[in-house]
Amino acid sequence: TDESGATTWYFDGRMALREASADFGFKLEKASGELRGGGRLDDKGVLTFDTQAFFDRAIVAGWHLDGLKCRIRTDDDGGIIRIENAVAQLYGGEAVGVAEIDLGESRSDYSASITARDLQLERYVAVHHPGPPSAPSSADEEAAQGDIYGNMILRGRTGSTGYLEGAGEINIREARVWKLPIILAIFQVLNLTPDENVFHDGMLKIYLARDRVVFNKIDLQGKAMSFIGGGSLDLNSDNLDLTLLAGSPVRINLPLLTEIIEGASREIMEIQVRGTISDPKVVPHPLKSIGVALKTLFPEPPPTFRNR
Repeated sequence: TDESGATTWYFDGRMALREASADFGFKLEKASGELRGGGRLDDKGVLTFDTQAFFDRAIVAGWHLDGLKCRIRTDDDGGIIRIENAVAQLYGGEAVGVAEIDLGESRSDYSASITARDLQLERYVAVHHPGPPSAPSSADEEAAQGDIYGNMILRGRTGSTGYLEGAGEINIREARVWKLPIILAIFQVLNLTPDENVFHDGMLKIYLARDRVVFNKIDLQGKAMSFIGGGSLDLNSDNLDLTLLAGSPVRINLPLLTEIIEGASREIMEIQVRGTISDPKVVPHPLKSIGVALKTLFPEPPPTFRNR
């Protein structure tokens, strides 16, 4: 208590968390670990703190993290929470990031930046798109594989004017994705038999607008077959709306695509993918005009991400 009679409470120590949850616009779920640090609460009800977080496991915005460590602190006014130097194990790889939450009376604005490397595609698929319980024990050896690296930025707002948007790029190296339902379905309608070497590299350029993911560019390159295209995914229903061009890597190469002459059209197939991720519906069409296809192949980014 100071000379004016105002009382400020100070605290210091550690707090254990077990299966804790919170919603900052992006959800924190099943967080187990502890917070170490201190802070103060003044007579006006302003809370400030500075802590180190150590979570054995946590789910952040749907991502399953292990060994999460970060600094969580407020600014001097207690109105902004900053998450700094975050690092965690993610699907066999590593993720690092920062986030900021601007607290308001009726809404909060938040932003985050995440970079990931050496993620294992098979581990991601096992968590988010597991196969049937009766699958043989050797299924892991035959599952989709590849090393994933990429980055993502997110921003949004809670409350009645809430929104969520983001942008990022995902790359896959040494990809073995032919076991994914969508890839199998495409090859089936093309009367082709994929093998483990069907694709070796892939790139996705994506935008997130509320509950919709826009695939601005899809580029899968293989020795015998390549796909390029774009489309969208509804996160609520899992419904897909993709258009891809399939053909020889000599013909289907993203940097060179605009140089392809119309005479090559007969060697390229246009593929429309509907349905869901786990049950895709694939319809092939002969490509009549590359010029026409290019006008609709790559969806425009959401308005807020254009010209950035």
